[in-house]
Amino acid sequence: MLTSTMMFLYDEQARQKNLNRLIELEKTATELNMLKLQISPHFLFNTLNNIRWLVRKKSEQSEESILKLSEILRYIIYEVGDTKVALSKEIEHLKNYIELQSLRLPIAGNVFFKVEDGINHYQIEPLLFIHFVENAFKYGIDSKNAPDIRFEFRKLPSGILFHSKNKILLKKTTVQNEGIGLVNIQRRLELLYPNKHELTINMSEGEFEVQLRLELH
Repeated sequence: MLTSTMMFLYDEQARQKNLNRLIELEKTATELNMLKLQISPHFLFNTLNNIRWLVRKKSEQSEESILKLSEILRYIIYEVGDTKVALSKEIEHLKNYIELQSLRLPIAGNVFFKVEDGINHYQIEPLLFIHFVENAFKYGIDSKNAPDIRFEFRKLPSGILFHSKNKILLKKTTVQNEGIGLVNIQRRLELLYPNKHELTINMSEGEFEVQLRLELH
């Protein structure tokens, strides 16, 4: 009887442990989906505002901007799900967004995007970088100064480095009030890449800089 009771208690403890683990995984998956949903509409609303701006100007670039938006929406709706995506697809998504934003520059300037060879084979969680690209254009463009915006993907021995840098052409107090976007990204990184990421954000001498290191296998 003692042996039988001990075996029952052991099995019950193991069952409860597995149940708790499943509950925790379910909570994490739900939280990740909520965070992802909070990012995509924010991005979409900003993009639609950009296109409205071009249409009001009766710009010849309106049609091209709509085509770029369709590519962006196709990626978000059909490519992004609960699984990882090829880094090459994520990079193509960022290129489409950067080209779309570059169409509406009020003053010609420098928009630089470089991808180092040897990183396209990686699989990655989607929509990790778009917030930083968004912010670079949001705070790095005004109607009086030429923008200087740079994005770069570099290869690391065990992963990749994303680097973003832009002039701050809006007031510093505006930049400090980023809202929910940055908090969402930080939370997603904690959940998806625990102890496998390093996010550094610096703001000094009129420049805003982001570095995100990810360990990928």
